[in-house]
Amino acid sequence: MMKVREEITNVIRRYLASGKINALLTRTAARDLYDMNNMVRFDLFDELESFLLRKCILFYLTISSDEVLDTYLTRLLVISDSECRYLEAFRSGEYRPELLFSGDELARVVNHSMALWKMQNHK
Repeated sequence: MMKVREEITNVIRRYLASGKINALLTRTAARDLYDMNNMVRFDLFDELESFLLRKCILFYLTISSDEVLDTYLTRLLVISDSECRYLEAFRSGEYRPELLFSGDELARVVNHSMALWKMQNHK
């Protein structure tokens, strides 16, 4: 009998969650609200993960809609100085993910195709 090796790829929770939050803010579908409710209800994030989740949310919002980003930032999110510098740089056409992330997190987003595309097509 032949053995078959199967691998399952996991998505890091904070990336999945930040994508879900971005979806909720940009398309406002009921399923996105349901997902967010469950993330909060089941207390999925400890303090460190919540800190990194905020950075992931900022990252995904910068590569989506400017209108949503402005609404979210002005109403819901208090950002740090380095996060503010990241946003200013991104809006000026300069991609500076090192202002949000370091180490493995930075390595994951430094060549993010959507962010690079946004910079190439910056107006």
